[in-house]
Amino acid sequence: MKIRRRILIPLCFLSLAGIIIVLTEIYKRSDYQSKFIDRKGRLISITELPIEGDDGHAWFDFHLEDDKNLQVDGTIKIPVSGREPYPVLFMLGGLRTGKQVIDYIRDTRDVILIALDYPYTGEKGDQTVWEFLPKVPAMREAVLNTIPAAMLTVDYLRQRPDTDSGRLILVGGSIGALFAPALAAADPRIEAVAILFGAGGLQNLIYVNTELPRPAAALAAWLGAPLVSPVEPLKYIDRISPRPVLMINGTGDPRMPLECCLALHEKAKPPKKIRWIDSGHLHVRSREFHQLLRMELVTWLDENDLIDKSCFLPDSTSVGS
Repeated sequence: MKIRRRILIPLCFLSLAGIIIVLTEIYKRSDYQSKFIDRKGRLISITELPIEGDDGHAWFDFHLEDDKNLQVDGTIKIPVSGREPYPVLFMLGGLRTGKQVIDYIRDTRDVILIALDYPYTGEKGDQTVWEFLPKVPAMREAVLNTIPAAMLTVDYLRQRPDTDSGRLILVGGSIGALFAPALAAADPRIEAVAILFGAGGLQNLIYVNTELPRPAAALAAWLGAPLVSPVEPLKYIDRISPRPVLMINGTGDPRMPLECCLALHEKAKPPKKIRWIDSGHLHVRSREFHQLLRMELVTWLDENDLIDKSCFLPDSTSVGS
């Protein structure tokens, strides 16, 4: 009897572990597009607050709410003179940058710029494991709400008389590049997508960017992958087609492994443009980096008749995420 128990108990644990592993892998592969769409409600409240901005544009902080209690905060920059309606660059930046990413694009003429804060209010800096774990439910909710929050912002843009709804271009950089494919797949109103320093295979990205010993990093990546798997770029990148997509990556980027970048590039369907720049990862404080990235983005916009390059003043210091 004791022998049977010694065998049975480990077998039960192994069976339970196997079930957990299988269910986790099934969950990570789940398609969330319809769930993102279902989470967005009807836009019922818009609050705009004028803020101080640069000459030639009106700046507003805005707050949106829908009938499912989803709330969105962001900033919009609108030309005060020119020919309406204006094309729109809809920007998703880094987690810490949020709506302030709009500050990195300067010297635009007849273009509306808009950016969001991510729907997460918790600590965004470095954290210990014990500080991180209690925040996981809020982080998961923020991941699930980011796509419907951005779609609600598209509702807001389309009801504005000064926006050209046929020229709404999504620009995702850093963390925003990881959300951009899922957003574009869920919202066909987005006309084109620029993915700056993005990649596919989020479990591998977590592994590479985790500062733990390798065995512990592998376990942390496997456990962390379900948190972000609803927006896994490889699930959605091919659904952007037939809309144009631009993918820019940096050579020697230590945070975006080459195999993850190539996986995203290969999964994307035409029309796609892939550009590599000699930059490593993003350098938002570098003038040279801004100029190089700006040149690539403006050229692509002009090539696809999305936004004429004359809408961007020459010799600018701006594009970053």
